[in-house]
Amino acid sequence: MLRVGVPVGLPPHGVTPLIALIHANYPRLAIQMRHIDDPLSDHLDDLDVLLHLAPVSPPGNWLSYELLRMREWLIASRDYLDRRGTPTSLDALAGHDLLAWTAPGEDGHLLPLLSGEPVEIDPLLVSPDVHFLRQCVLAGIGIGFIPDAQLPDPGVEPGTLVPILPELVGRERPLHMLVPAALAGLPKLRALLRHIQAFVASTVPPLG
Repeated sequence: MLRVGVPVGLPPHGVTPLIALIHANYPRLAIQMRHIDDPLSDHLDDLDVLLHLAPVSPPGNWLSYELLRMREWLIASRDYLDRRGTPTSLDALAGHDLLAWTAPGEDGHLLPLLSGEPVEIDPLLVSPDVHFLRQCVLAGIGIGFIPDAQLPDPGVEPGTLVPILPELVGRERPLHMLVPAALAGLPKLRALLRHIQAFVASTVPPLG
C-alpha cells in the first residue's frame, strides 16, 4: 500500500496516466490517495508521499524534491473575452469577473505582480481547487488566476485559453514531492520516485 497525498484540484487527465504508469511497473502495489486542501495544517503522519503547492514545506521531517515549476497567471476563454473585452491594464480588471485560486497559507484576494508587489482584488469566486477553477474559465464564467502546467485540456481546441496581462501579473509556482526522511532510503520507494520524476519531466513542458 502506497499512501499518497495530493493537492486538491490536480487535473485528472494529468494524474491518470501517472497512475497507469505506476500500476504497469508495480502491479501488486495498491494506492490510497488523499486530496489535501492545506498541507500546512492537515494531519500528514500517515502518508508515504506528499505532493504540495504550498509556499513552504509542512512541519515534519521530510525530504523534498521539486517536480516542476508552473506559471501562475491570469487566463480567460476567447468566448469570455469576445463578450466582455480584453483588459489591457490592472485598473481594467476591476470591470471583470475574477476567479482566484487560494494557495495554502495565502490569500486569494491578493494578485501577485511580476514586480513583486501584490494588488488587492475582489474575486467573484475563490477556491483551492485548481481544476474546478480552470473548468469555470473554460465555461466563460470569468478570468482566472491559477497555476498552469500548460497541459492540453481534453476536448478543447488549442488557443481557447488566452493569457491576460502576462507581462504584469504572475509568478512561478513549484510543485514539490515530499517523502518522510525515515522512508527515503528504501530502494523500492526510491525507484518509484524516479518513475514519478521521469514521468513529470516527459509530460509537462518546461517554462519558456
